[in-house]
Amino acid sequence: MKNKINVIVPFYNCKTYLETCVSSIMTQKYENFHVYFIDDCSNDDSWSVLPHEDNRATCIKNEINLTALPNIHKAVMEFCEPDSIVVLCDGDDKLINKNVLSFINNIYNEKDCWFQYGQSLWSDGRRGFASAYSEEEFNNLRKAIYRVSHIRSFRAGVYHKIKEQDPEFSQFKDKNGQFYKSCYDVPIVWSLMELSGYKRCYFNDVPLYLYNRENPLNDDKVNQ
Repeated sequence: MKNKINVIVPFYNCKTYLETCVSSIMTQKYENFHVYFIDDCSNDDSWSVLPHEDNRATCIKNEINLTALPNIHKAVMEFCEPDSIVVLCDGDDKLINKNVLSFINNIYNEKDCWFQYGQSLWSDGRRGFASAYSEEEFNNLRKAIYRVSHIRSFRAGVYHKIKEQDPEFSQFKDKNGQFYKSCYDVPIVWSLMELSGYKRCYFNDVPLYLYNRENPLNDDKVNQ
């Protein structure tokens, strides 16, 4: 089965790395995908390296900087059908080869999962920290060691289900009702994993993603 895959790429001021990211996605051998590039009010001309003429891509430019979480949230809720697979990619990172989306599609077909997370390679040569949760850890997920890293993907319908229990998506927001500006992946991951359940979450140990540790805007460097 060739699942529809929606790749969501929010980015801000990463023109130096963005062209490589774009190429790594647009040269995928998998055919049934669409990518949403979301320029979060960059001022470094990142917009110019996007594939504006490619019908597999939708390019969106924000007038104000929103940060990653509200951009991802809007894209999933407005553009992604429930049965589609959502793949998240940062604009300064890249997919590791041309078969990544095919590999992810096979995971969903073979494992019948609703949420997938995986191992990555880091640009400084190290292997990422991700690993599988035990069932005991999973049952107390929010107090367990955080093991989730790139690449992250999920059925859009699971994300849509969050709204039934939390109509305002308050768990994605701070005490002032604003979307979290950093570590956005944690509330998304917890919600998706808890709704999916242990048997519908799958950890893939084959690196599919190159995580950029060199970008000076990397959260680890800006505000760890």
